[in-house]
Amino acid sequence: MRKPARCGATKARQQASTNVTLKQKNMTSDQQKLYKMIDEILWYEWDPIGINNVGARNEYDNYVPQVYNLKITGAEKIDIAKYLDKITTVNMGLGSDMEFSERIAEKIIALKYSSDS
Repeated sequence: MRKPARCGATKARQQASTNVTLKQKNMTSDQQKLYKMIDEILWYEWDPIGINNVGARNEYDNYVPQVYNLKITGAEKIDIAKYLDKITTVNMGLGSDMEFSERIAEKIIALKYSSDS
């Protein structure tokens, strides 16, 4: 019996999640906290496909590193919003909602950790 095509995507997602975990080991405690806060915003508040109450918790793991990098390099709200909107429209094939993406980006920009002082 053939495995569903989604299995390959799931395996790739699991591998990416493992790679992210390995990268996190090189982060300071404050960096790990920030990374986790971004992950939680994407999962609980952004959640463009509406699965945070039924889906795999690692569904958005592949997007956290880029959002984290945008945050720590001082990206503007619009840059983070454009990235989130691109994921929603290009990767997921959903409609654009820049207003929503900007609200999520605001929450990410507002996150504080000790290196932000």
